[in-house]
Amino acid sequence: MFVHCDGIISNQYINVCTENAISLSNCKIGDQLDVSEEYFDKAYYCFFEVGVKLAHTIWRKIKPEERQIADMTLNNLCVQLILDEEYKLSNILLDFARSEPIIKKSSQQVNLLLLLNKAQCLKWSGDTKEYRSLLLQQDWSACCDEFKLAKFVLLDEYDEAYKLMKAIGNNPEKVSAIHYQEWPVFKEFRKTEQFLKAYQEIFNETFDLKPAPSSFTDTESNNKN
Repeated sequence: MFVHCDGIISNQYINVCTENAISLSNCKIGDQLDVSEEYFDKAYYCFFEVGVKLAHTIWRKIKPEERQIADMTLNNLCVQLILDEEYKLSNILLDFARSEPIIKKSSQQVNLLLLLNKAQCLKWSGDTKEYRSLLLQQDWSACCDEFKLAKFVLLDEYDEAYKLMKAIGNNPEKVSAIHYQEWPVFKEFRKTEQFLKAYQEIFNETFDLKPAPSSFTDTESNNKN
């Protein structure tokens, strides 16, 4: 109605609302409706969620051989939303990404990646109990160093994270200086003495604490984390 009629109530609008049991008290044909910020936000979240879910459902149905690309694309979108502090949307889409059998994952690595991003989304949105439970119920013993590092950081086990940072060292194939600067999972860890010390020792330079300019992508991480 706003795109085509500038918000002016039409007979069609009234009929559609009536058919769907929407209250139209004090509204009549020719009146111009307004959109509150709350209404706009709800509509935005609805369109975003439905659009992403529909696109990924169709993509995986038509091109099952592109499942890994689809997995990483969906994960990276969720990470970008976390960077933008759009935790509600990211949380919804991560639940969708982790759902079975709707979304069949291309690998166990993708499962763990989505789990870590779900945990950090919960943590940054304030759900401390659920994110800790999610991390602690997973066996990380056989996982790669990058996943273990993310787990230590999210659980605020900064001394262990420091040791693992030193063990990884300057290894761009695992975690590079850019990753430490940009990945949202490190946003609180970057403020700690342990991180600053390890970063200095590994890269021989002082870490400059500044806002992350971009999200992490699958190409940056070699499809790891």
